[in-house]
Amino acid sequence: MFVDFDNVYTGLMALDPAAAKRFAEDPKHWTEALAAGGAGEESRRFLIRNCYLNPVIYSKYRPYWTRAGFRVIDCPSLTQRGKSSTDINLVLDAMDALAGAAHIEEFFVASADADFTSLVQRFREYSPNEFRKEPKVPNDLTELVSVRYMVADVDAAVDFYTTHLGFTVRMSAAPAFADVTRGRLRLLLSGPASSAGRPMPDGTVPVPGGWNRIHIIVGDIAAEVERLRATGVTFRNDIVKGPGGQQILLEDPSGNVVELFQPAGE
Repeated sequence: MFVDFDNVYTGLMALDPAAAKRFAEDPKHWTEALAAGGAGEESRRFLIRNCYLNPVIYSKYRPYWTRAGFRVIDCPSLTQRGKSSTDINLVLDAMDALAGAAHIEEFFVASADADFTSLVQRFREYSPNEFRKEPKVPNDLTELVSVRYMVADVDAAVDFYTTHLGFTVRMSAAPAFADVTRGRLRLLLSGPASSAGRPMPDGTVPVPGGWNRIHIIVGDIAAEVERLRATGVTFRNDIVKGPGGQQILLEDPSGNVVELFQPAGE
């Protein structure tokens, strides 16, 4: 979902100020309605939620959008006539998404700007067979960073990492083992029936948990936490701030820890 805030808001203000206020201050309401789908429609899940706005004029609306899970991109006026960089930023982000590895079935652009006509035409030319390919993961495992997590239920772990944290299944031999990838990170999910789950010589059985963890960089940690909490994800703590940035720890279904981290200055 790509929202040209300035364009939509000013258009609504001219037609229905109350609708403009609802659009600006309660984006969660209408995005949830779109996600639920109308009569005869299937529900949808927005993988990307981007809002492009002029911070000089509309910064007061930013909290409403971040709380609704949007990434807010500042697009201040760059010319004396008030022209901003919204158009180019939105188009570049949309084209990155179109050519990316994620399986995106639908694009939603909120704008009345005719400049986006060419972008819509490109969406219409979008070929599922061309773009819906598995992410390009190196065949040489030495090119990947591999981390093993012991899990109680391999299928539940795979569902968690692919649904909530953007991983893709590389291989599954459930219920014993599966591995999922995100970029060049390969996460090995080993269940009790896997070779990694066999007891040590002294009888100790490998179990999930502990404090060592994978570390995922996010752009808006508060929005990510709100999004994940809304789906029932368990967190061990609240957001912690330090000189290098902000972090928080969440747990997968087996109790393994994942750290979300937003670097300082972002």
